[in-house]
Amino acid sequence: MKKRVGFAIGLLICAGLILYPLAANWLYEKRQDIIITDYEKKVETIGEERRKTEWVAASQYNTALLAGNRNMEEYEKRLNSMKNGIMGYLEIPSIQVTLPVYHGATEESLKKGLGHVPQTTLPVGGIGTHAGITGHTGVSDQKLFSDLNQMKKGDWFFFHVLGETLAYQVEEIFVVLPSQTEYLDPIEGKDCITLITCTPFGINDHRLLVRGARSVYTAQNEETVEDTTKPVVASTWLKEYLCAVSVGIFVFVSFLSGYAMLVWWRQDKKRRNRIYKGRKKRRKYLMAKKKCGCVSEGALL
Repeated sequence: MKKRVGFAIGLLICAGLILYPLAANWLYEKRQDIIITDYEKKVETIGEERRKTEWVAASQYNTALLAGNRNMEEYEKRLNSMKNGIMGYLEIPSIQVTLPVYHGATEESLKKGLGHVPQTTLPVGGIGTHAGITGHTGVSDQKLFSDLNQMKKGDWFFFHVLGETLAYQVEEIFVVLPSQTEYLDPIEGKDCITLITCTPFGINDHRLLVRGARSVYTAQNEETVEDTTKPVVASTWLKEYLCAVSVGIFVFVSFLSGYAMLVWWRQDKKRRNRIYKGRKKRRKYLMAKKKCGCVSEGALL
């Protein structure tokens, strides 16, 4: 009975470990939805005049940054209506991503959601601006930017900030070394946002850059985006998760099979030993009988 209870508990633990990433990611995305809803409510309450003031201040910061004047104190103040570091939120319909974007690209920021690369301009648009938004790939319990490699040229993504929605269409996709920061330099005559993550999955020694250029979002564009809102069948995060689950199940079944074979072998060995000892005991008994003439020679065979 104890063995059965232990086996059942072991199965429950294994099932929990298998389902944990899915459950954790689902809860994480629900929390992000709440954070984004709170952000939108806060933006509404600060009023139109305050939003315009903050927008102008962010644009002025970008002008100073492009002129070579970078001020981290000013950076932290800009686009911080909620006083918690949230600039706005990013929406990528084609890979089902909607996540808040925080100041900085520190590990602390990236644990909470997406981060803004502070060396780049603030994401409020404007000709000559180029904002970098980064997120993790390969986190076991959070999808984040793991499906960024599923994006393709022509896809749309949106940055929501201070009640405005900036629309960008993917025009270039690069795989570069971490040191190749020139890909985030401003591009003359364009308003760009580049999405950044590590690649390849699980190795992370390069960077995947998905560059979008600001474009006019029309009703025709909206129809295209609606076609891309279906769940991504080849989700990288889901594929890697299923691969890990398959490997885990294979290892578990192999271990269980090996253990079952060991138990069977031990039981079979005991059974053979019992048979051998029984036969040996019987031969001794018959040999004793033979000596006294109570049994024939054939009975010993």
